[in-house]
Amino acid sequence: MVAMLPIAAMLGKADTAFKAVGGSSIIFNLIKHRIFGKNVRCIEYPDGDLQSFQIYRMNVGRLREVIADAQPPPFPTAFVQAEDVKQMSVWTSPHFTEAIKTDADVRAIADGGWLFWSKDGADEEPIPRRGVKLDGSHISSKSKDEPTPSPSDLISDRTLQDTAIRLSRSLLIPPSVTASPSSSSVPSASASTPSASASAADGGGDGAPASPLSRSFAVLPARGVRGRPPPPGLTQWQYDRLVDLAVDGDAGLLTLARNFGDDRRAFRRAALRLLGRRDPSAILLSATPGEVAAAAARGGDAADGDGAGTASPTAGVEAQPPLPGRGGGDPPPPRWAGVPQGPPDAILGVTQAFGRDASPRKINLGVGAYRDDDGKPYVLPSVREAEARLASRGLNMEYLPVAGHAGFLGKAMDLAYGPGAVPAGLASVQTLSGTGACRLAGDLLARFAGKDGPGEGGRPLVLLPNPSWANHGAIFRDAGCTVGTYAYYEPATKSLDLEGMLRDLRAAPAGATVLLHACAHNPTGVDPDADAWAAISAAVAEAGLHPLFDMAYQGFTSGDTDADAAAVRRFVADGHAVVLAQSFSKNFGLYGHRVGALSVMAGDEAAAAAVTSQLCILGRPSYSNPPVHGVRLVDEVLGDAALASQWRGEVRGMADRIAGMRTALVAALADAGSGADWGHVTAQNGMFCYSGMSADMVARLAADWSVYLTANGRISMAGVTTKNVGYLAEAMHAVTK
Repeated sequence: MVAMLPIAAMLGKADTAFKAVGGSSIIFNLIKHRIFGKNVRCIEYPDGDLQSFQIYRMNVGRLREVIADAQPPPFPTAFVQAEDVKQMSVWTSPHFTEAIKTDADVRAIADGGWLFWSKDGADEEPIPRRGVKLDGSHISSKSKDEPTPSPSDLISDRTLQDTAIRLSRSLLIPPSVTASPSSSSVPSASASTPSASASAADGGGDGAPASPLSRSFAVLPARGVRGRPPPPGLTQWQYDRLVDLAVDGDAGLLTLARNFGDDRRAFRRAALRLLGRRDPSAILLSATPGEVAAAAARGGDAADGDGAGTASPTAGVEAQPPLPGRGGGDPPPPRWAGVPQGPPDAILGVTQAFGRDASPRKINLGVGAYRDDDGKPYVLPSVREAEARLASRGLNMEYLPVAGHAGFLGKAMDLAYGPGAVPAGLASVQTLSGTGACRLAGDLLARFAGKDGPGEGGRPLVLLPNPSWANHGAIFRDAGCTVGTYAYYEPATKSLDLEGMLRDLRAAPAGATVLLHACAHNPTGVDPDADAWAAISAAVAEAGLHPLFDMAYQGFTSGDTDADAAAVRRFVADGHAVVLAQSFSKNFGLYGHRVGALSVMAGDEAAAAAVTSQLCILGRPSYSNPPVHGVRLVDEVLGDAALASQWRGEVRGMADRIAGMRTALVAALADAGSGADWGHVTAQNGMFCYSGMSADMVARLAADWSVYLTANGRISMAGVTTKNVGYLAEAMHAVTK
């Protein structure tokens, strides 16, 4: 015990001495970090969520483990592993990062420090070392690949000190007065300069250090620099003002010095823009008449804040040549000058033409969005109730996992496959409505079924019904698939061409994907009956095809969501590995919220987890995370028995109104004197009627009657009301008689 007293005394003196120079207690910090650990905040580069954790063992391996443990599962049943953390960097003030590679780097992380990490290696996408902005506490860190500046007790952040020294030497001070860090131009901590005194004063009277920026700029030679002849390209006032900003510790100027330290010309241009932001009127007004005249004579432009080409009042110094487009030659051609004008969207273009029409009797029957009998957009009362409930809970608007809202996905699968009948080994993710679901399916095919696919160049082949939704072809072609067609509609009878459909499916190459409309076929409204679906299922199996269902209108054929899912459930029962794209735009009226789902029957749980992981990987660079509000509404409605029952009634009400308008249109056509057979209007299902009118007839409807529909004659029956059905029938009769 006695022998330990001298040791304790020595430790105590050392600790006291350490505190005297502004440090914290070594013993206290050692005990604190051992017991409580360090609090560290981390963000997955470039835009992940903020996570916080405590770390006790300060080594690289343990840091990777705790970063991985702090991350939420990127998709169900999968978790981030330590080996996934390929890069780690610590954030350093003001906008820079330093790589964490050794245990010493980990130990140097400050309590409360901020980290970036990435699943990509440095050779794939390195975390940038500059330009990273983050609101957080200052972390001291010395750059590993830059020369160490001269010692200064006032300046603890050596990276900032080094930047300040290089700024003062290389960018502001003319070569004739450049000083080295060890010269009298760069004062030491004890030098009695205004900036040094101010820096010491900023620290307060208790020995607390000054702010990092003010301490860093204490090294600038405030006296003997301001008022000297400026470097080329700067007026006297501009040069003096930049020196003032540097001495004052302007963070923007420091950042420019870091970013453009090797390019004086770029620095001058950026620094003068910075001056313009600090004082917009100062760039020109503070220059003397002689300086402005000299700049004009040299081809410069003092007013634009560029600085390039501005004459220097220093004798014998040649001005910088003007930049292209700044009085020094022809500007480069616009980058996008050669981009051709694209054609209008076949469907959305109808709405644009409708909007330009000033007729009070105009009717828009182009876009497939439900309207009430007043022709107004319709928000389902059940959805309004769900919205009110969610609003009362004060929910946040944080990111969803890439896979989407788990509660919504479970209910969406029940809605499609039947409660208690969801297939085992089913992969599912939330998508941007049905369009996003189809595109994600195409991306999955292109990435994992495209090496030896039956399509052109070994690409996967997707067969679409002829006709199909206008966007289907573009979706799958842009995903990298080959697109073909199979017979579906017989124009002569305005009905299903089942014979031609079965013939084309049986002749299709094995391994092709066949897209099937689950119900309410778009654009024809012609659906197979139960016997036809059985024959189609057999033909698909016989040919070795893979079914992909697009179910965008569940509930709009019969008014019963279970009955409208019968085709999907039939194929599952027949043993097909179904891929299903679902949309909730129509049956929930959530057009602008983009609510959808994609499900893939992968076979078993392991395969489902793998497919889900790949769907998340495909979605991440496209939309990063799916939207949150719309899926919460669907989850709320389907999760409450009373609200779900109300919703089903509202879906039936929409389907019944559309069916009623079909009957009313046929009757109105007869009243208008049409002798044509319009029986197909009532025989078809869902939101659309494939009228059989030609493109010329459609053009005459728009020009003469202000009735707008797509060029293929598709009528959106949701836009027909009791108020306009008579006028519509009169117009249709006029162009078809």
